[in-house]
Amino acid sequence: MARHPRCSQRHEFVLSSIALALALGCAGGGSGTGACALQPFPSGNYVGAKTDNAVNVRVSKAGLDFINADPNWKLLLDTFAPGQKMTLPISCMANSGFKIADQGGPGCTDENCGLMDGVCCPNASAAGCNASIVDSPANVVVNFTGFHLAAIAPDQVQATVDLTIDTGSIYVDSEDRSYAACLWLSPLKCSVHFASGPPVGANPADNLVQATVKFTIDTKWDKLLAFEVLDPLVGVGVCGASGVPAPPSCLDPDDIALNGENNCGFYCDIANIGFVKNLLLELISPVLEGQVKAAIAGQSCRACGSGLPPCPQLAGASSTCDSSSKTCLDND
Repeated sequence: MARHPRCSQRHEFVLSSIALALALGCAGGGSGTGACALQPFPSGNYVGAKTDNAVNVRVSKAGLDFINADPNWKLLLDTFAPGQKMTLPISCMANSGFKIADQGGPGCTDENCGLMDGVCCPNASAAGCNASIVDSPANVVVNFTGFHLAAIAPDQVQATVDLTIDTGSIYVDSEDRSYAACLWLSPLKCSVHFASGPPVGANPADNLVQATVKFTIDTKWDKLLAFEVLDPLVGVGVCGASGVPAPPSCLDPDDIALNGENNCGFYCDIANIGFVKNLLLELISPVLEGQVKAAIAGQSCRACGSGLPPCPQLAGASSTCDSSSKTCLDND
């Protein structure tokens, strides 16, 4: 069956191996998976009888075992995250009198180029900004170390991903440039660094993220297979928060190192401004969750453009090619 033509209009980030729960489950190739395809068959759309029930779409244990085996999951994951690696950008933002991810430009080492200057400058035209102090995002690196799919009756597939997260140094400084704790002589400047496991983090060394994908039949689009990720995702919450499971299925504040970056920076360690630790993870958490959902949403859309079939048109339903996302969007 063809790829479902409806598409989220969010900017797509090809980030998550969880999307493979969909792409791989339809991959065929002798793996024992059910017969489906992410793009139309070369001979045209299937015109025979179709099921109204997603329960009838099967993925065999042999197919899942094939996908889960090393190196198969790595090879397939490379199509979404080359080298089993992805990057999450964290932009500079204000919170509780501090600027978080006040990075400055590439290679910046002082306030003259925007590093911990107390101003978030997403671009040169923003208020109080110029080209020399624009802040580049802090890039959070995620490496995938394991991947596993499991079927859940009657119509779901659960994907579990082992991954490590390393934020590098994310710089935090006070908006008040005469901070009281610094005897009103300077701003407070700190850096925070989250890393799963040693050398920065505690054991266990990996984080686990788990998503459940539900399959449905879209009767509007000629009974095509549709899918969605169910809430909540497991493993993207901050450890200790209400309803969040224990490590490794959470982001642990104990995996954060906090360091001073100026003469007043010793206060970072003495006060151990814990809200910054939790805030950093609260920033990473929705980005990670959003990217997973965006990747899955992107997989529910038919690709379009040069060399690809036109977007589908049916009685009572039509779609057009969106040039920016290169996917077919529902016109209704």
